[in-house]
Amino acid sequence: MTIAFANRIFAIFNMILLSYFLKITFSIIINEGGAMGIGYLLLPYLILADLFFIPSTLDLFTKFKNNKSLLYLNIIVASLIFLYIFAILLN
Repeated sequence: MTIAFANRIFAIFNMILLSYFLKITFSIIINEGGAMGIGYLLLPYLILADLFFIPSTLDLFTKFKNNKSLLYLNIIVASLIFLYIFAILLN
């Protein structure tokens, strides 16, 4: 497996999973934070998660396909998302 192929797989995987966080971010902004604006407390963390969408798009659409550091970043993001999903499922 080459670095470019692994970058593409993790980038597509991260973009699919991070689209969930983008949806939540936009719904909080559109709904003005929900009841009493409590959704605004989550907004900084969601925006931080949304920023990881940028390296995934760089891997897919630019010359950074063979970049090892972006591959490592995508692997770390994918593992953090899996930990988040399993933490929700265990509770």
